[in-house]
Amino acid sequence: MPKLFAFGCSYTYGYSLEDNYEDSVTKPSNLAWPKLVASELGIECINKGVTGASNTKILVETLDSTFEKDDIVIFLWSYMHRGLLIESPEISINMMPPVPHPLKKQYYQVHNQYDLLVRSVMDMHHANLFLSSKGIKTYNFYIDRTINNLNDSKLSNLLKDIDLIYVDLRKFRLDLAIDKMHPGPISQKEIANFILETVKKDDLNSLLYSDPVV
Repeated sequence: MPKLFAFGCSYTYGYSLEDNYEDSVTKPSNLAWPKLVASELGIECINKGVTGASNTKILVETLDSTFEKDDIVIFLWSYMHRGLLIESPEISINMMPPVPHPLKKQYYQVHNQYDLLVRSVMDMHHANLFLSSKGIKTYNFYIDRTINNLNDSKLSNLLKDIDLIYVDLRKFRLDLAIDKMHPGPISQKEIANFILETVKKDDLNSLLYSDPVV
């Protein structure tokens, strides 16, 4: 039975929604778009969203996952200015400008905005090559407007074979989660509807449920 794998940051994880707001709950929300999309398609949801994730973290999560050929992967790529500090095979730290960390200043001195942009584009390219080599159906959505103004031909060439689709979160700001910052359940439902429409649900249904020719 195929599964839907969803990779992204807190918008994919469903941070601060009512079913995972308590500190004791450390699992993705069933009110977030991955579960809603999977439920509409009638398949199992594997939500690999990580709060605060950079695109490098999303790539790492992808490479660490085990897929079957019939699985479907949907990315909601994160912000370009985020980074990842890998301290050991077991420990990695998401780097974000608003979040304090003893090494944050040094990290952003070494990795400027262009460097982080290049890394993000390479992360997307790597993840899609990896999944393509396994024959996995993949859809790429993103939330960072930086990519809309990409005028670097070398980076554009890396993305030319990836059908990137922009999710303008401002249009889906219909309600807020408990933290008053992240999308609430109504907004998550609208994001799910957008993804379902863009992915072309009918095509997916034929892919998932068509009978073999005998």
